[in-house]
Amino acid sequence: MDDQKEIVRRVLKDAFAEWRADLTNPILTHDECLDMRTKLLSVHVEDVECFLSQVLEDLLDTHTGKASNSEDVESVVDFLDVPTSGNDVQFWKERLDRERFEHMLNLEEELRSEKYTTFKHITPLQARALCAWLEYARTWADLEWNIEQVNSALAYWTKRAQVDQISDALADEVIGLLEKLNGGNRYWDSLYWEFQEDATQLFVRVLLTDSQNNPENIKAATCILRSVLSPLLPSNGYMASWCAVIIYEGEHVGGAIGGFKGDWKSLGMEC
Repeated sequence: MDDQKEIVRRVLKDAFAEWRADLTNPILTHDECLDMRTKLLSVHVEDVECFLSQVLEDLLDTHTGKASNSEDVESVVDFLDVPTSGNDVQFWKERLDRERFEHMLNLEEELRSEKYTTFKHITPLQARALCAWLEYARTWADLEWNIEQVNSALAYWTKRAQVDQISDALADEVIGLLEKLNGGNRYWDSLYWEFQEDATQLFVRVLLTDSQNNPENIKAATCILRSVLSPLLPSNGYMASWCAVIIYEGEHVGGAIGGFKGDWKSLGMEC
């Protein structure tokens, strides 16, 4: 078990290494980590990685191993359990009147939405680190009364850890279709593309000439990029699967970005 603990510690450090490079970020003492266990949901989104990773690392060494004296480790699991208390729905439905039950469901939905926002920047690598921590923590006596919640959190972060890579063949198909629709450089003068994020995102940049740099053409080019990229590229969990930018003389003048398959938003120009 000591070997597993050190593996989890190393995985956490590697996955959450970026915040340590900023020397202005606080290094928490054990007492501060202990206090933070019940306060993680109140942490600003930009500080979540810093505080959460330290709390998780601290727990590797300081969990009590006693179900009767958990020192709020279940609050950390509750924070990580984005689906919230779905397992208790039937229990409360049988015990609350309709109005109070619906109120409880609304509160849970608000909490779930807040957690989605809190964790929106967590990467697949970090999600895998959270899975490793949850797998290890489920062996602790501290959490023997909270196994269902541990499993719920683990199921959520396992999905977040899965990343769809874009194949070379699909990228070639996408770029070929864009070039064909451009129709002899009608909408843009040249196109550059590359894989980013370990081939889980396709980045496309098109360059305009003087005559192409007008609102009507930028709108048309953005629509072409979106209409090709959005339907063809696979969903990539909670990360953007593609990004297309339109450039004129080094300045970004339009484009679009997408995450889920079929989902996109315009950049600089509504379409």
